[in-house]
Amino acid sequence: MLCGTRLPGTPAPVDAGRTVASQFTLDRAGTPVHLGVVAGPGGAATLTALVFDQDGGLLAAGPETDVEVRAAARTVLELPLPAAAVEAGELWLAVHTDTAIDLAVVSTGDDELLVQVDATPPEALDVGETPAAGRLQAFLLVDAEPAPPGDLATQARRGIQTAAAALGGVPDAQSARAASCGWYGTQFDPDRGLLAFVRDGGPLTDLVGARVLISGQTIAASVAVLVTAAEDIVEDIAVSRVAFLQLAGAFTEELAVIVEVIP
Repeated sequence: MLCGTRLPGTPAPVDAGRTVASQFTLDRAGTPVHLGVVAGPGGAATLTALVFDQDGGLLAAGPETDVEVRAAARTVLELPLPAAAVEAGELWLAVHTDTAIDLAVVSTGDDELLVQVDATPPEALDVGETPAAGRLQAFLLVDAEPAPPGDLATQARRGIQTAAAALGGVPDAQSARAASCGWYGTQFDPDRGLLAFVRDGGPLTDLVGARVLISGQTIAASVAVLVTAAEDIVEDIAVSRVAFLQLAGAFTEELAVIVEVIP
């Protein structure tokens, strides 16, 4: 299970001796495996993955990890964490760097990114500091406690055949709405599940938590997805990379679609 965001970010310089953090929600208790961040392009650094509770208390700290970032492209870095159980709730995902490095930040227009000066990985996060705009592009891989078999969100995050079987159904034709559709994640690190975000403040925000069928307006293709959240995205709806590939080819970035609710 993942906690955090894979929405693509923009490289932002982080000075040596800094800890950067953003808050995310962990849906179910579990044991962290690693913290993923995006860095680059170019350079080497020593990073430490950190997880704090909502009040800034340290829950888990990984070892100092030497990383190399590809010179010509951004790199997804997987930073190890100890096998310590974490309860569900609001968490701060953070990275401490001993070396100046560019880390990807997702532009949200809101003050959600904490930058704290620390000579060494901190044992507490000052959540009262004035935050900066944007969120750290970070995701926590968690070995989560088993969910009930009927949990639709769990089924939707599994392999494509399992997810499609769980999400399928006859859509309500009267609920059909035209929309623009993009994708999130990366071609190299795709989300396996049939999941979607809608644009925060957009025309589809009422669909959060719903199963929907997305069909191309000009192509004979469709895919059922579960809408999990409203996020700061450009299109009306954005689906996981694997879901988007059911609708269009690898070189398509945006598609005109029809969205229908599956009761």
